[in-house]
Formats: sequence, structure tokens, C-alpha cells
Amino acid sequence: ACVGACPWGHGLVALGVCQNDGWCCSASSEAGGCLTGITKPSQTSAIPRFRCSRCNYDLCQKCYVARAVQMLKGSETSPASASSASFIAIPEPDVVSLGAWGMPSGPVGSPVAGARDA
Repeated sequence: ACVGACPWGHGLVALGVCQNDGWCCSASSEAGGCLTGITKPSQTSAIPRFRCSRCNYDLCQKCYVARAVQMLKGSETSPASASSASFIAIPEPDVVSLGAWGMPSGPVGSPVAGARDA
């Protein structure tokens, strides 16, 4: 799977619409602006968000997808352009075994096999 990255190379995390804390699409201050038309934080309610918390960098879904498409088109024409794109490949996450109730299996308080430390 491919995920976007901030200008400093950190992976962006898909937050969906669950953390609407007055964010603004960082593309609004970049060349071309935000593709959704976001210019201030009050316009981001119900807009899917992709975030680098380390750099305080956010993209709306339209800007994120447009950059992914641009990166993929560039990689089709030139393999060298893919290495300089702001997208990185990550492995699929580990799968945790769930018990009958949808909870990780194992005694309460014990580490679950395959679970990652945060």
C-alpha cells in the first residue's frame, strides 16, 4: 500500500473525520492551493483528514488523492521519479487474533501475540 508523506518525508496517517479540531489543509498555503477550497479551519467539518502530527501537516482527501495519482503517473513514466515522490511504501499491519467477542485473545492484562507497542 502507498501512503502520502509530509514535505519532510514522514508518513501521513488517515484520521477520517474523527479528529476535527480546527485543522486546515496545508495545501492551502502551497502552490495551487487546496483542491477542496479550504482556506481556514472552520471549513474542514466532515472533510477526511490525512495528518503528520510530528510536523503539524494536514491534507484533505482531495489533495491527498491528487498527490497519490500524480505520484503514480510519474512512476509509470520514469522509475526515478517514484523515488523522489512524497509517497512511501509500508508493509501491511500485523493482524491480531480476535476471540469470540471480537476482543484480542489471551488472559486479561497479558500481551497479545502479534500486537505492536504504540
